[in-house]
Amino acid sequence: HESRREFMGATNALAPVRRLLDVYTSQWFGNEEKLLKKGAHNPAEEFLRDGMSETWSRAPGTVRLPERWKAATVRAAQAATERRFFHWELEFPEVFFRLAPGTVQKVERNPQGGFDAVIGNPPWIRQESLQAEKKFLGARFASVFDSVADIYVFMLARGLSVLAPQRRLGMLVPNKWFRAEYGAPLRRTLVGATQPVAIVDFGHAPLFPDADTFPCILIVQKAGRDDLREVVVCSVSREALSGLDLPEYVERASHPVRVSRLRSQGWDLEREEIAQLLEKIRNSGVPLKQYVGSAPLYGIKTGFNEAFMVDQETRDRLVAEDPACEPVIRRYLRGRDIQRWTPEWDGQWMIVMRSSENHAWPWAGAGDRAETIFRKTYPSLFAHFSRLKPALLKRQDKGRFWWELRACDYYDKFDAPKIVYQVIAFHSRIALDRDGLLGNDKTFILP
Repeated sequence: HESRREFMGATNALAPVRRLLDVYTSQWFGNEEKLLKKGAHNPAEEFLRDGMSETWSRAPGTVRLPERWKAATVRAAQAATERRFFHWELEFPEVFFRLAPGTVQKVERNPQGGFDAVIGNPPWIRQESLQAEKKFLGARFASVFDSVADIYVFMLARGLSVLAPQRRLGMLVPNKWFRAEYGAPLRRTLVGATQPVAIVDFGHAPLFPDADTFPCILIVQKAGRDDLREVVVCSVSREALSGLDLPEYVERASHPVRVSRLRSQGWDLEREEIAQLLEKIRNSGVPLKQYVGSAPLYGIKTGFNEAFMVDQETRDRLVAEDPACEPVIRRYLRGRDIQRWTPEWDGQWMIVMRSSENHAWPWAGAGDRAETIFRKTYPSLFAHFSRLKPALLKRQDKGRFWWELRACDYYDKFDAPKIVYQVIAFHSRIALDRDGLLGNDKTFILP
């Protein structure tokens, strides 16, 4: 009972600060800045700059606020409840603060404050699901922000922000940030603010049987020493997973990589002799992107192939029921259909429901009436998608409406002659397509 009483006392004492921090955070969730004729209007910030905010924070029910500020505090409280605002320093004051030397009551920020270890497996949420949070993420995590970065990038940044100097963070995250463009800010931060210690890359090894997630274990030490000149790297093959003793495997199969090779353009984690060979090739040739004049483009990602990929029989039935949908159902290639020199289409069709974000469907601006208009426009497709609606709604990769594909601004590149090749290839299978075939997510194209 005594510990509970102490806890409640501390919680009540910190409540005013929590209220003010909730208002501050709400400027990205409900109290957004608005541009008016007389200039920018930020209700949360304006309220916090006024002395009345401090009085309100101590006794919110007894202070009579102007209507605009009262509305701002209500929106802040709603956002804090709905989004579960979490203020780390308030929840763990003993971790981040200390008594000032020589005092018994004055509290100051502890320069050595933070957690001794941070571990985690961030949720596997793609950036398409973060539209409502991106302004906040850009402001709070500017050092790692990229508009198409997935949630784990920001979870890594948060972990580092609550880590004590010279202590370590370990997380299981996708490995795409090694080379992806959106990973460049994160790569710069990891090299500039931390000492990378170890990377265990599972690549295509099915660590999670129900998803191909390309996971890796990243261990870094927050800056505070500069004697770590190498990072331990270990690649775990698919064959090694069965009965894997990970510590023993890492001890046996790892290799060192100089930290100087961890560049913002991309992290080179190969063994030294392979890295030297790749560098020789780069220095003696012209990059494909530069030679062709275009970067490779991904095939179309649906987020739920069962709905959008159909065989010949299903395609013929949908068109027979509604001839108007024929132009929407197009031939596509899988990785396995790309042979050496020529593609071999195998009777596979894709329902290409482009996103209303960049395609003028009849329902694009219809709001709540969009589904009704879709049903009338393409009745057979509506019936086809409706039986799969729960799964389509759960997709991370989707357009403005549940029956649409994610936004893509290069559909026209598929219509033109192009080079197609496999994402995963054990042999040189590169083909020329002149027939305007689409490609799925196991293909790349070069326009």
